[in-house]
Amino acid sequence: MNLVSKFQIDDREQARRKSFLNINQADFELLRSALPMMEKHVDSIVNQFYVHLLSFTETKAFFADDASVRRAKAAQREYLLDLFRGNYDSAYMERRLQIGVVHERIGLPAKWYLGGNAVFFELIVSLLVKKFRFRPSQLTRCILALNKLMILDQSLVMDTYIGTMVDKIKGLNDRILETIDVLAPAAQEASELATVAAEATEGSMQVAEEGANSVEQALGAMNQLKQTADKSVAEVSHLNERLGQIGAVINMLDEFTSDTNVLALNASVQAARAGQQSTGFSVIADQIRKLADESQESLAKVHSLVSEIEEATAATVTAFGASAMEVEKGTRLTSQIGDAFKALADSSRGAASSVRQITLNVREQSSAILGLKEMVDRDKG
Repeated sequence: MNLVSKFQIDDREQARRKSFLNINQADFELLRSALPMMEKHVDSIVNQFYVHLLSFTETKAFFADDASVRRAKAAQREYLLDLFRGNYDSAYMERRLQIGVVHERIGLPAKWYLGGNAVFFELIVSLLVKKFRFRPSQLTRCILALNKLMILDQSLVMDTYIGTMVDKIKGLNDRILETIDVLAPAAQEASELATVAAEATEGSMQVAEEGANSVEQALGAMNQLKQTADKSVAEVSHLNERLGQIGAVINMLDEFTSDTNVLALNASVQAARAGQQSTGFSVIADQIRKLADESQESLAKVHSLVSEIEEATAATVTAFGASAMEVEKGTRLTSQIGDAFKALADSSRGAASSVRQITLNVREQSSAILGLKEMVDRDKG
C-alpha cells in the first residue's frame, strides 16, 4: 500500500487541502515559469543550504560521511525542482509523504525539517526577487504561491511524521499488552513466592535465635560444670594433703611401735638374766612385745590403706584435671558455636529485612501489573 492510500489522501482530499490554502492553477503556472531559474541555481542553493546545515552539531550528526551528504544533496535537488514543475498530483503527494517517512526513520526531529524549509524559502525568495524585480505584482504572487506550496508539503510530511509515530506507539502498545498478559500470571506467582520466601526467612531467623539461646544456656551449664569440677579438684587436693599428714602420723606410730618392740625385747633379756625373781616382769615384757607386734600389723594395714587412698586420690585429681580441661575445651567450643549462631541470627535478621522489602516491592509491582491488566481487560470489554 502506498502512503497516499494509507493516509487516505485521495483526489478529493488533495483538492480540499489545496482549496484550503487557496492554491490554484494560476499559482501553479507562475511557479512553473520560474523552473528555468531554479534549474540554473538549484545546485548553488543546495550547496549554501548544506554549508548552513553542517555548521550545527545537531544536524551534522545525521551524516556519517561525505557519500551520505552527496546522496542527501541529490535528493534535496529533486525536492526543490519539484516545487516548480507545476505538477502537484498524487505522485507529487506520494514523494512528499516519503520525505516524512525517511526523516522519521533516521530520527530527524521535526524542528530541524521545518527550520530547513525556512532556510530554503529565504534562499529561493532572494532569487525570485532578482527574477521579478521589475514585476512586483508577479513577485508577490510567486512568493505567496511558493509559501502556500511549501506549507502543503510540510503538512504532508507532518502526516507521515505523526502517522509513523502513531504506528510505532500502536506497535509498542500491542507489545505492552502482550507483555502484560504474560506478566500477569508470573506477577501473581512471584507475589506468592515472595510471601513464601519471607515466611521461610522469618522461620530461619527464629531457628537461629532459638539456637543462639540454646547455646547460651548450654554455655551457662558448661561454666557451672567447670566451676563444680574446679571445686572438686580443690577439695580432693585438700584431702590428699590431709592423707599426707595422716601418713606422717602413721610413720611416727610405726617408729614408736618399733621402739616399743625393741624395748620389750630388752626387757625380756633382762628378765632372763634376773632369773626366777623377775617372772612377773617377763610376763609384762611379753605382753608389751605382743601389743607392739599387733600394733605394727595394724599400722601396716592402715599404712597400706592410706597408700591405696592416696593412689585413688591422685587418680581422682588427674581425672578431675582432665575433665576440667575437657570442660574448658567444651566451653570454648560452645562459645564459638554460640558466636556462630549469633552471627547467623544477625545475618538472618538482615536477610529477613531485605526479603521483607523485596516482598513488598514485588507485591507492589505485581499489584500494578494486575491492576493494569484489569484496566486493559475493561477497555477491551
